[in-house]
Amino acid sequence: MIKYDYTVTVTGNTAKLDKDIYLFRGNKNVHYYFAIKNASFNFKGTTDLIEKTNAINAAVTVVKPNAVEVANAIAEVENGKIHLKVTEDLIDEEVEVGDFDLVFDLFDDTDGAVTIPKVTGQFHVLERPCATPISELAATNTTNEVDLAVADCAIATYAEPVASTNADGTFAKKTWVAKEKITTAELNRMEEGIAYNNSQYKDIVNELGRDSEGNPIDMGTIATNIRGAIKELKDNQGNSGDGSSYTLPIATSTKLGGVKPVNKTNEMTQEVGVDVEGKLYTKPTMNGTGSTTTEDIATAESTFSASVIDLQKISTGSYKGNHNTVMFVATANTTLSVGSDDLLGNFCSYMISTAVVAPMENFTEEDGIITLTRNPNYTGTVAFMNGRCGFTANLEKDKTYTFHVDNISCNFYLFAVENLPYSDNTLGPGDLLKSTIITGGSNITYTFTPSKNYKFLRIACNSLPATITRATLVEGSVAGEYGGSKQTYSLKTREIKYLKNIKNINCVGTGDFYVSPVAITEINDIKTEDGAIKTYATNKVYVNFGDSIWTFTTGEGSIGNLSDYMQKYCGGTWYNLATGGTTMAIRTGGAAGYDIFDFCNLADCVVSGDFSEQKAFTGATTNISNVDNVDWNKVDYITVSYGTNDLAFGGTIDNASNLYDKSTVCGALRYAIKTISSAYPKIKFKVLGIIYRHADGIDNSTIVEWNNKIKLACEYMGAEYIDIRSLCGINEGNYSSYSYDGTHLKGAGKDAYAKGFASTIINI
Repeated sequence: MIKYDYTVTVTGNTAKLDKDIYLFRGNKNVHYYFAIKNASFNFKGTTDLIEKTNAINAAVTVVKPNAVEVANAIAEVENGKIHLKVTEDLIDEEVEVGDFDLVFDLFDDTDGAVTIPKVTGQFHVLERPCATPISELAATNTTNEVDLAVADCAIATYAEPVASTNADGTFAKKTWVAKEKITTAELNRMEEGIAYNNSQYKDIVNELGRDSEGNPIDMGTIATNIRGAIKELKDNQGNSGDGSSYTLPIATSTKLGGVKPVNKTNEMTQEVGVDVEGKLYTKPTMNGTGSTTTEDIATAESTFSASVIDLQKISTGSYKGNHNTVMFVATANTTLSVGSDDLLGNFCSYMISTAVVAPMENFTEEDGIITLTRNPNYTGTVAFMNGRCGFTANLEKDKTYTFHVDNISCNFYLFAVENLPYSDNTLGPGDLLKSTIITGGSNITYTFTPSKNYKFLRIACNSLPATITRATLVEGSVAGEYGGSKQTYSLKTREIKYLKNIKNINCVGTGDFYVSPVAITEINDIKTEDGAIKTYATNKVYVNFGDSIWTFTTGEGSIGNLSDYMQKYCGGTWYNLATGGTTMAIRTGGAAGYDIFDFCNLADCVVSGDFSEQKAFTGATTNISNVDNVDWNKVDYITVSYGTNDLAFGGTIDNASNLYDKSTVCGALRYAIKTISSAYPKIKFKVLGIIYRHADGIDNSTIVEWNNKIKLACEYMGAEYIDIRSLCGINEGNYSSYSYDGTHLKGAGKDAYAKGFASTIINI
């Protein structure tokens, strides 16, 4: 062991070695022992701190020239001296050449600790004065221990030979561990293993292409070696040559083999494809007829999923549900019946018992529109009780039904009749379902639960002539949709029929009904308009803020307001809070008192939950009372449709210096979105642009400019902008077909608007 003794003398706040330390880079395992003299503190009454007291611990911290500190562990003082061992890694790097500092910490046996002043710059590490590394000089040992032996110097110890292979002929692998002896036996084992494997490779090469006796096997090629034979076969087949062939046996239920050949036909007997997970599937068909469709036209508005990918069967034999489009697959030859007028049977008019000659009304029916006129041959009293007309309907006790008409032009009573007809072919009085008269108009809906079974639903009216447009009756509390007269289709086994517009419609046939989320692009070689068939189905909750375009239910052919149309096309839940004559921004014109309906003000009401002022206002056409049904925590989307009145009243589109200026359209929009989102962060916004307007001298180029800025405001706020102006297709050339005054929409206009908006709501 290389050992040195040093003395550290403490004088005031300095400490110094009695002589400097000199080492060279790469020196290692050098031991230094330090005695401490003249320290100004005592341990247990001693004067010479370490010489007189052996029961003291110490630690040394070495501070390198590169400022790296290496602290040694606390250890007992040895014979009154502090021990420091210089290891190789302490002074082995070039950056460690230079002057080191030493810091000594002393500890007693009662957790006391003290540091003496630093010994500065007396520990010197120098660069070795020769180029030969110490590691090469130290490699003269002749050890044979793993991890210690050095190449060119190690020796191997003799040991008895060991087998190089296991009993199964595999190489006997050995795992070496530290300090294990390297022996001749182990070295020879590795040599034998290499030789054994080398001979095996040679034997394998010799045996390829030969039989068990070593004779070459005829591979049907000119080449006699494996590589040449493979190349010859590949080249021959690649150039349409016959090559060498092997016929697989035909597969059976007990034998693996090839595919049984069949005669080629022009008929497709299997549909083959890949599902969404990449798995191969086939869909068998009967009698080689293949799958066919009977749909004449495929449109983006009405049809989805004629593919066999990811189909979901929803019913067998009959179907009545919430899907607008389904696929029916006949499982046998069948007649598919689609009862699009739902639970209502034939419309008819009956006499009353006191009638002398005829019923009070005559009627005609065409495409769901029933026209009633006074029968000139009727001799009885003209009254509600005597106007006995209506529909056959099997109503069951305690079930809920909803009666709906798109339009009825007279006030009426609704009765239910138990049996019909009487023996004299007359209709009895019936039970009154609603005690008060029902006011006629558009989009009339009445839900009731009969107290007993009935056979007839009677409409009693005497304000003739009258019309009843597209009446429906469905089970449940949701109004049905009239889709025309009942249709029947004669289908063969495995034939497919795509059914459109059948929401709440009875469909009956021998077969299965399917829906699918995967859209198709072609039916019967007819491509869709935009390359992808869409479905608008949604189960989300919408709240609609807007002006009269969303408020009014009037207009030629209208079935209600725009929310009713959206409900019709998309499903989901729609709460219409729109008010006629309103604006996005704080209003600058229009009727007095309407400012409480400005969208920026309504946003504050959403947060506070207080709409009492708006509900109490009587001077506006508004749907604001619907807010009582809204649970804002369950709302998915708010639709925003303003701007046409802002433009007509001379409003301002934006203020670049104040993005939340409520006196501007874009500022009010940003303010409203920010305000509502702060209270209900999960609500998303759909902002509809301003549609074409031919009234009040509006310049439509200004509408385009405003829409562009509204779009940018939406992007800034993270809201969705809907280019409804383009989607609904109303323009200078056709506005009179869609609008009755240049601004407000007829039924056709609402239908175009709703379909355009619906095209942005695809299975969300």
